[in-house]
Amino acid sequence: MKKLTRIHPLWRGAVCLLAVLLSLSMLACSDEVYDPTQDTLILEEGTGKGTGNGQFELPTEPPTGSVIEIPNADPFENSPHVLRADFLNTGNSDAILIRMDDTVILMDAGESDDYPAISRKLTEYGITRIDYLIISHYDNDHIGTMSQILQHYTVKNVYMPDYVRDSSLYRRMMTALDATQGVTVHRPTEDVRIDLPYGSLWINPTRLYEPGVTLGSDDAHALEENNYSLITSVYFGDISMLLAGDAEQDRITEFMETEGVDLSYDVIKIPHHGGYDKALGNLLRENTGLRYCMVHAGSKGLVEASLVTAMRTSGAAAKFTYDGDIAFATDGTSMTVNQN
Repeated sequence: MKKLTRIHPLWRGAVCLLAVLLSLSMLACSDEVYDPTQDTLILEEGTGKGTGNGQFELPTEPPTGSVIEIPNADPFENSPHVLRADFLNTGNSDAILIRMDDTVILMDAGESDDYPAISRKLTEYGITRIDYLIISHYDNDHIGTMSQILQHYTVKNVYMPDYVRDSSLYRRMMTALDATQGVTVHRPTEDVRIDLPYGSLWINPTRLYEPGVTLGSDDAHALEENNYSLITSVYFGDISMLLAGDAEQDRITEFMETEGVDLSYDVIKIPHHGGYDKALGNLLRENTGLRYCMVHAGSKGLVEASLVTAMRTSGAAAKFTYDGDIAFATDGTSMTVNQN
């Protein structure tokens, strides 16, 4: 038999201490494990624990770190109704794919070279029909793939602002719309509410300018084109999202002063790719219960420091598409966010 080596008492004590420290470390990480007794299915580092009623406790410190997700699990797999929104990483452009149960909504269409990213996501979900395609305004980074989408997918309804842009990309989009069978084009000048089997959309057009105006690159109104943005609210159970296009100060102020507007959104898509103005700061400050700010930006350097400060002050977690596609999901009560 081999002779057993005797362990010195000091070494034995050190081993025991190490075991205790490892145990404490594992306990400290236990909040990252899904608790089936809780309704809240994700935690963010530094944001506090789920309350058990589908909400988050407000953070005592600005949110930091990455989203902690349940590995390889869909928390809403057996839910009767689910909204899923993908904020696509298309660089400094906008493309948001929303699925409200069986209803498919595409908000903006990115730049001309973003079609592979958009079509790949549609193919991934087996989507061949888009029920509502909403164009916030006619900048090239919002209408870039419209003609390709109209060519390859069945589009039922298009909502777009009531003005004309003197650009080749706009003309290409309109030519494709004219050639598409079965699509209905809407240019709202008054608020539109679309009631879906579960959930609804509210599309708010601007009243700052005369409808039907034509804008060109040298037009005096061209610099104000962002303020023609349709602003769309999405409601699903107790959860709501605000998709603000590229609205700037005057447009955001107009929206906030709209009669009956309820500034209690859970998610806000920040307008204009990380830009900041006073009205946006007011919107973030006056929103009660804001949980997430989604920012479509091509790089960190394009995001203004004032916006980062305002989002942190609001208590919301900020997600940036330059870090990858952002996948948001809700059953109308609880929310999850994942990014890759």
